Amino acid sequence: MRVPSSWRGLLIAALMVTMTGGCSVNSPFVYRAAPPAPGVQSFPLRVAVLPLKDGTADFITSGSMLDSDRATFNLAKTGISYVIDPLTPELWAKWFAADLAASGLFSEATFLYAPSELTDEDIYIEGTVEKAYAIGIWVEKHDLALVFHARRRVDDQLVWEKTVRSVSTSRRNIYQGCSWKSSKCMSDQLHLLLNDEVWRMFAEARSDLVKTLQKGSNSLPTQDHLQTGAEEEAQRLPAAESTDTTIEQILRDSRH
Repeated sequence: MRVPSSWRGLLIAALMVTMTGGCSVNSPFVYRAAPPAPGVQSFPLRVAVLPLKDGTADFITSGSMLDSDRATFNLAKTGISYVIDPLTPELWAKWFAADLAASGLFSEATFLYAPSELTDEDIYIEGTVEKAYAIGIWVEKHDLALVFHARRRVDDQLVWEKTVRSVSTSRRNIYQGCSWKSSKCMSDQLHLLLNDEVWRMFAEARSDLVKTLQKGSNSLPTQDHLQTGAEEEAQRLPAAESTDTTIEQILRDSRH
């Protein structure tokens, strides 16, 4: 999709500001988590999310400012002037913590700045922002990728890991109704699009985390990993029963 010629001068100007060290102006992206689904099952677990690491490529911007369809912005390190502020790894972690809290899946889900702040949480989640790229001025395409892993606080054993990715192209009518002079209108439309992408990534991660919790103690290592035949048989019970057993075991082990 080519940028309409009527916008090109403004967009090239925005790109030039960014390419020469400028950053976005008053355009913070605020993630809006969806409310919990009706009848969602809540797990009696306290979850903490720690800041993610920056695993993106070592560039801030790449490509020629004259090629408005291929200029690439590393949003983990920079913003796009008048469009969006940098999406730092710490912000991704805060959004995921807010998303887990809003989902109603856990008794508590919070963001913590460092492992030293962990107290009575049952599991903590860390990870890496591997891709956070916007390709094209005023963003024609996003390439986003996150890696999550969760560990039990009591013994740091790995209980879950998941990679989620989103590669999407902006709708052709994303800026419909916006004046070419209104960068605020265009920024708002882009933020709505990005929010949908981030929500889908988090939803995939949440779903996989819940499935892991429901699989039983084989997927959630405990100090009592060796099992009797009776315990193995218990794993074949319906998901709700095996989930209750697993959660009780996690909580019991984490408090010894």
